[in-house]
Amino acid sequence: MMLRARRRLAHGVAFSGLAFTLIVACARPPAPTDPPAPTTIAVLGRLRPAVEAEGRVVAPVRHQLKSPVDGLVSSVIAPAGTTVRQGQVLMDLASTQLALTLGHLERQVELARLRVEELRAAVDPEPIRLLITELAMEQERLQGMERRLLMRAPRAGPLAVWDLVRSGQEVAAGEVVGTIFDDTAVHATLMVGEADAPFVELGLTALLHVEAIGRELVGRVVDIDRDGVVQGERRVYPATVHVFNPGPVLGGMTVRGAMYHGEHRHALVAWGQINHRERADISSPSGGIVEAVYVREGEWVRSGQFLARLVNPELSLVLARTSHQLERARRDLAALQAQESLAIRAAVSELADRDEQLAATRAALTALTIRSPGPGRVTFAVGPGDPVARGQVLAAVVDYTRLTVLARIAETEIGALAAGFSVTAHLTAKPGGTYPAAVTAIDPEGKVGEGGVYFEVTIDPAPPGAMAGMTVRVVLDGLLPPETILLPREAVMGAPGATYVLVADETGAAVPRAVVTGATDGVQVEIVEGLAEGERVVLQLAAGDRP
Repeated sequence: MMLRARRRLAHGVAFSGLAFTLIVACARPPAPTDPPAPTTIAVLGRLRPAVEAEGRVVAPVRHQLKSPVDGLVSSVIAPAGTTVRQGQVLMDLASTQLALTLGHLERQVELARLRVEELRAAVDPEPIRLLITELAMEQERLQGMERRLLMRAPRAGPLAVWDLVRSGQEVAAGEVVGTIFDDTAVHATLMVGEADAPFVELGLTALLHVEAIGRELVGRVVDIDRDGVVQGERRVYPATVHVFNPGPVLGGMTVRGAMYHGEHRHALVAWGQINHRERADISSPSGGIVEAVYVREGEWVRSGQFLARLVNPELSLVLARTSHQLERARRDLAALQAQESLAIRAAVSELADRDEQLAATRAALTALTIRSPGPGRVTFAVGPGDPVARGQVLAAVVDYTRLTVLARIAETEIGALAAGFSVTAHLTAKPGGTYPAAVTAIDPEGKVGEGGVYFEVTIDPAPPGAMAGMTVRVVLDGLLPPETILLPREAVMGAPGATYVLVADETGAAVPRAVVTGATDGVQVEIVEGLAEGERVVLQLAAGDRP
């Protein structure tokens, strides 16, 4: 204790409990001092040893090939003892019974197919289907004609020339029975004399007097025919006047017009008539008799509004007859299909059964060609001409190219394993030999035995001389952590988050250096940052020196 106290004073640092911890936390390491003994070297290593598993070589994959039927060995194609690949043909079998069955089933299938074709030809619903299609099209056409017996307004406006439409009246298809005028767009045509024509200009205001109703209308000249037209023995020039707010006036009414230009009234007077810009005639969509009239003369109607309904007894009769024929044809088709369903369904079912039996027989004949289920060395138990029974062993294929090891590992490590995980295998019988391998399977039921979980490792290619039952040590390289700098625990000083070590420099002096530590096993500590491999570090003399 006296020696340690003298060293603390020489270093100029007050090593006493919490005071020392605060000095380090404030990043004020002590001044360089002479390196105390003993020291250690920073080395690369791992706290955790390699994860290993112990196992044994299991017997190689062995495929036994058995005869699928009773028969004879027709030929052996692959020489015995040779290495074969997966799918390679090894031998051919022959079965007289299968050949006879195949011929019989082929004849049965052909007869069943002919039976189905005969039944379908005898019960052919196609003519009835064609008749139904034609009748349905005719019914739709007649129904369309019946719908057209409703008269509709072709546009909106006041209804004119409608008083002649009466219930019971007979009309022909296309006959005009009324007119709808556009009262919102009315113009008048004034016939201007030759003397007054030069004074008529576009835009002149015109005052029109309608004698039939005693109304004054106001309009504006929008067009003048400068070429004029001959009317009787004189030439007149038609002037078109657009009428504002015409009100209830009808086309053809006579008007007398006086035209103005600004405040100066020209003494030109012309006669003419009211015209509607647009009109729509109402014609009968079909020939028939008026059954009902829904509107009156002069009434304002909407576009598409029902105006009247017609009836056509002849059309109604034809439509009823066509609908009856269509319904009867549909009943006939349903009865025919029911008949077809009973007779043909049984024949089709029989054909399907025969087809299924034929396919199974052909598959059995294909199976008479024996192929290798996997790579390996083939040996034969029978030869050409030998009789064989169903289930008899014909040959065996053993895969010696790969070695399978069944090993066990601790439950705590099995979670990191997966198929394809790389490992290294060491055979006890071959000291010093290492073989790359891979995990190919893990016990799917998670069975735990003898303190661990079993998994399968494959060594490909197999080591020469390896045999079933040999002991194998499996090193799980993928579970090893990377190497880091390791120091004894007593070489690390300071508090958590502010650790440091005393590094001996070239002169032998101990220089404090901050480091970042990692995991520890209680004996050694990982140095993550701050120290390099080979550097010499001073050890503390006693556990009391650690904060």
